[in-house]
Amino acid sequence: MISSPRTAWPAVTILGLISFLYLTIPTSFSTKWQTISIPVGATDESRSTAFDSASNSNDLRLSTSQCDIYFPGLYREIESSVARGNIGPIKPVSRSGYITARIYNNELYVVGEGKNVWHRHQSTIQAISRAIVTSPEPLPNVLLPLLLNDHPSSNVISLARSPAPKEVNNTFLMPDYAFWSWPEPKIGAWTEARERISKMDKHFKDKSDIAIWRGTVHWNSDTRGKLLNVTRGKHWADVQELQWGKNDLTIEQFCQNKFLVYTEGVTYSGRLAYFTQCHSVIITTPFKWFQHYTHLFRSSGPKQNIVIINDWSELESTIEHLIANPDQAEIVADNLVSTFRDLYLTPAAVNCYWRKLIRGYAEVTMGGKETEVLKVADRGVRWESFAVMGKLEWDKTA
Repeated sequence: MISSPRTAWPAVTILGLISFLYLTIPTSFSTKWQTISIPVGATDESRSTAFDSASNSNDLRLSTSQCDIYFPGLYREIESSVARGNIGPIKPVSRSGYITARIYNNELYVVGEGKNVWHRHQSTIQAISRAIVTSPEPLPNVLLPLLLNDHPSSNVISLARSPAPKEVNNTFLMPDYAFWSWPEPKIGAWTEARERISKMDKHFKDKSDIAIWRGTVHWNSDTRGKLLNVTRGKHWADVQELQWGKNDLTIEQFCQNKFLVYTEGVTYSGRLAYFTQCHSVIITTPFKWFQHYTHLFRSSGPKQNIVIINDWSELESTIEHLIANPDQAEIVADNLVSTFRDLYLTPAAVNCYWRKLIRGYAEVTMGGKETEVLKVADRGVRWESFAVMGKLEWDKTA
């Protein structure tokens, strides 16, 4: 029986309706690209909002619980490294490619620096500083030896690792320096590059049916040389050896194409992170080098977000298949954006990863805390001064 609009509903009926809605509405929230499910037992704080790429991507003040809920699976590299067990106290490292930072009483210091690797050391320490000052909870006292050369080293914090038998694999992976800024090729700040890409990125169907690549062949002549050979003269390929000032492209120009060809360099190539920001399809051969987010790629299944072929000899047939099946290709491009641009490589996620890495490294080097009481003079050079002077020692002047 339908009640008259004038009929008053008993209070118990209203309360029952509210209870029914509360218990039956699913605890998940959908954004354009990503659905974040709030697990049972989440705190009221974490239930308040879902991670929305439009409003939360640059939220740098997420709590530890929010970081864990919003970015499930992001921290696998850290968890694997911590699971290897205690590595004991660490000493400052000042060899070429290194910079050693110290966090003490939630302040950042620089205690050792080797020969600079361009501006990688500046970008990396800036990222750590941001992770500290934006953290709602204090970070532990810890010494952080940061290796900014391409090749990793044992028990320090490196940019990449390889499971190959002759390569160092017992390292801790940090985010690439470019997630702060990569000034040398004039890409600029990570947030700046993301903004430029998002403004210029086209709908997938409106992009060029071209497989595009630029690179320096001598960094990995075997892989990159083969790529040049199989694409030479092909109408579907714009694959060229890089000549600065002649055929170089901005990352936004790469994004105008449907198919982005990725090759590793000395180890990994920094271009991969930028490719993940495009609504395009990344095509590559099997990874030999892993960064902090590489495990999030999926090469098959409903969440496929990359195309991995066995060898560059398969590239032509792969491109032909993708062009002939644009709906399939677009799903891969959609998944790439939802996985990385709108979630796991947002500034918020990178910031959360840094904090988790700092806590994890403190756990295996000092049992979670640096117990030694350090005098001010023994802590190193405060980051604020190092950022201004660019060095650990200088002459007094007025």
